[in-house]
Amino acid sequence: MSAVLNLPRATVADLLDRTPVLLPVPPGQDARRLRGFLMAMGLRVADCQPEIADCVDLCVQPASGAEMDTLVALLSPLVQSVVPMPDAALRDGLSLPDGLILPTLPVAVAERLSRRLRRVRHLSVLLSNSTDAVHDVFASETGLAGLSAHLRILGYHEDPQTGALAAGLDRHVAGHVMRRFPQARIIDRAFQRFDVVLARVNGPVSDDIADFLTSRTGWGRDRFDLVSPAMPLRIETGLLRASALRFRRDYAAIGLQTFLALSRPMPA
Repeated sequence: MSAVLNLPRATVADLLDRTPVLLPVPPGQDARRLRGFLMAMGLRVADCQPEIADCVDLCVQPASGAEMDTLVALLSPLVQSVVPMPDAALRDGLSLPDGLILPTLPVAVAERLSRRLRRVRHLSVLLSNSTDAVHDVFASETGLAGLSAHLRILGYHEDPQTGALAAGLDRHVAGHVMRRFPQARIIDRAFQRFDVVLARVNGPVSDDIADFLTSRTGWGRDRFDLVSPAMPLRIETGLLRASALRFRRDYAAIGLQTFLALSRPMPA
């Protein structure tokens, strides 16, 4: 490593004794090799990138059932005022499970565009800081060969709260995993949406609980008596991550055992 950094070994050893530490970044392939080496040693690595320090990612998510042709016609001039994008690409982006993401926009540009987009009905607009974004990795039920093992090697583990295969990836690790496993679904936490699904009711279903669940779902009491992990019941939809976790805690406090499921399911 001292050869890659062009520093004496004693200097490198001294630097690595500090946490955090700034290292001079070597060019090109050497930088990628150094990052991989440090991660293999169990160290977390974050690059300082001045070019995206004042940028945000913008995510556009259409509401369920939104008329796509109408949305594309409304959004096309707005998006193209910032990013050149054919209507076909715009439609494809809006159709993705996580919606259309416009990465690393200058803050002023993103805020101006988001204000204009929020005037469009049946649309959700979310922003995330490009440098500080935290990502989680999800996969379909069949999974991806080698993905879980690779994530464990990198020091990441499952998140029992959300069902993510790995939680808390920074922008660079997320990019690395995406390049190696392009079919994986890697989502910025700011853009994640979850449904809260009821799997079990602790004890008999009281009248108060039944009335509450009816108000949330529209179902009658007979359905609640059948709730089980094999026959779960969706009780909240489309919640952002923090809200979904809070709802799950609140439901647990009144004896309702739930789990979270991504609102926009994995593609088949």
